[in-house]
Amino acid sequence: MERALSSKANLLTKQLMNEALNLEKAQQQQKKNEETLRELESTISEVNKDVETVQERRAALKAEIHLLDSDRQDLQNEIRQKEQRAKDKILPEIERVNKLIAEVNAEIAATQAKTEKEEALNRDIEGKIAAMDKDKEEYKDKIDTL
Repeated sequence: MERALSSKANLLTKQLMNEALNLEKAQQQQKKNEETLRELESTISEVNKDVETVQERRAALKAEIHLLDSDRQDLQNEIRQKEQRAKDKILPEIERVNKLIAEVNAEIAATQAKTEKEEALNRDIEGKIAAMDKDKEEYKDKIDTL
């Protein structure tokens, strides 16, 4: 019986040692897991900071894009206004020049009509002169024959 108890005690001691060894291994594994967890939490913290930085940069870029769009619209409006002012300034001058051109064209047409009338009168006068020259020659011939 003492042997059985001693054997049982040895068995229990072995089991206890095995359990102590398993406990030690489990504690070591737990330490490794805790360290890994801390590393992962640190990595998550860094990633969260990076994400926050990216979000801040994205927000800043959106604000910058908005400002650039606003500047672009302002510039486009300014260009349209300058174009309109230039048109408003030049249109009266264009109208004045067009009036002058119309007046000159009217004068040219009137001068051409007058020139055509004078040319017709000149032809009539030349015809009369030619007729008078013929009559003069005839009168000369008559006077010479007398």
